[in-house]
This record gives sequence, C-alpha cells and structure tokens, in this order.
Amino acid sequence: MTFIDMFSQSNNWSWFILAAVLVMAELILPGLFLLWIAVAAAIMGFFMLLLPITLGWQIQLLLFTALSAAVVYAGKKYFSYGSGDAPDNHSLNRRGHRLVGTVITVDRVTSADRGKARVGDSFWTISGNDLVVGAEMQVVALEGNALVVEKL
Repeated sequence: MTFIDMFSQSNNWSWFILAAVLVMAELILPGLFLLWIAVAAAIMGFFMLLLPITLGWQIQLLLFTALSAAVVYAGKKYFSYGSGDAPDNHSLNRRGHRLVGTVITVDRVTSADRGKARVGDSFWTISGNDLVVGAEMQVVALEGNALVVEKL
C-alpha cells in the first residue's frame, strides 16, 4: 500500500497516523513547527471521520494544506513568536548609552570641564561645562568612557 493509497481509500485513521508520525518527528527534530502540522492532521482526521462522503486524495491534500497554513498562522499569532514585543535592546551591554537622559549629581570636580559622579554603585568620569560639586546634571551623550553632561 502506497502513501497515496492510504488516503484515497476510506481509511480515516491515516490522518491520525500522520499526526502521530509528525509528533514523533517533532520530538526528534524540535522546532515547534511540525507540531502545528500534526494538529492540522488530527483536525483533518476528525473532519474525515465526521464527513459522510469519501473525498479523493487530491481534495484531502488541498484541504490539509489550507488547514496547515491556517493552524500555523493561528499558532504564530496566538503565541506571537518573534513579534517584537520584547524590549528594545539597542543599548544591551552598553551601559553608558543606557545612562543617556538620566540625572546625576556631581561628586568631584577634577578640572574645569571634568569630574566624577556616582551612578548606581560606581563612579563615572563626566565632562561638561560649569561643573560644580552637588549640581544636578543630565547625561546627554557618551564620549569614550566619559559621560557628557549639561545643566538641567
């Protein structure tokens, strides 16, 4: 018995067998894509059990293809894989760039336009005009390893 003969005869269990094979393949080759096609095959099996007439294998294949596409699309929408809902990590591992926009207090002034400020649990070199100890400044950029600050 060939693969097409399984579906051309009135063997409604063929779709459930295909669903089981796809689930086993998903276990061997994980990726959560074959699982959705297995769900479509199982739905097709229930559909063929409830349908009072026998459909040709061409129509069954066409329905299965459409159902697979619909189930994969619905699963992707429902579980929203890669939907972009993750936070924007453009400054991941670039701590200085994440500090742009924060307000800091000048702790030490080392020269006319250089100083130190405590940010969290560490000290950062800052550069800007009119640095005064205790003044609140806003970080506007990162230049090398120094935060560029301006008065509020």
